[in-house]
Amino acid sequence: MSSASEKNSSPMDELLAMQQSALQANLSKASNIQKSVTLTEANWIGLTRAMELTGNSILKAQETLERLPTAQEMETLLAGQAGNLTAAHTEAVQQIQQTVQELLETSTENLRWMQKAMQETRAASQWESEKLLKEFQSQAGKISETYSSRLSRAEDTLREAARSIGWKMYAPTIILVLWELVRHLWLRG
Repeated sequence: MSSASEKNSSPMDELLAMQQSALQANLSKASNIQKSVTLTEANWIGLTRAMELTGNSILKAQETLERLPTAQEMETLLAGQAGNLTAAHTEAVQQIQQTVQELLETSTENLRWMQKAMQETRAASQWESEKLLKEFQSQAGKISETYSSRLSRAEDTLREAARSIGWKMYAPTIILVLWELVRHLWLRG
C-alpha cells in the first residue's frame, strides 16, 4: 500500500520530503553540541547562514517547479500552438497563391503590351528603313551621276595633261635637232 501512495505523490513532493528530512537531521546534529567540539560564534553564524541559504534555495526551486506546466497542460499548450501554426501556414499558402495569380495576370498583361509595342516599333522601324533606303538610293544616284561627270572631266584633264607633257617632253629634243640641223647647215655653208 505504501507503493500505491508513493505513485500518487509527485516527484516534487518526494524532493520536498527528502529536503525536509535532511534539514531536520542537519538541524538536530547542529543543536547537539558535544563537549569535545569547539564551536566559535563565526562558525555557528556560517553554519546557520549556509543552512538558511540551502533552505531558501530549496523553497525557490519548489516554487519554480510548482509554476511549471504539467504534462497535460503542456500537451494542451502545444496542441493550441500547432493549431495556430497550421492556421497561419494555411493563410500564408493562400496569400502566396493569390499573389502568384496576381503576378501571372500582371505578367500576361505586360506580355501583351510588350508584344503590341514591339509590333508598333517594328512597323515604325520598317517604315523608317524604307524611307532611309529611298533617300539613300536617291543620294546614291546623285553621287553616281556626280562621280561619273567628275570622272569624265578628270579623264579629259588627264588627256590634256598627257598631251601637254608629251609636247613639253619632245619640245627640247625637237629644238635640239633643229639647232643641230641649222648649225650643221651654217657650218657647211
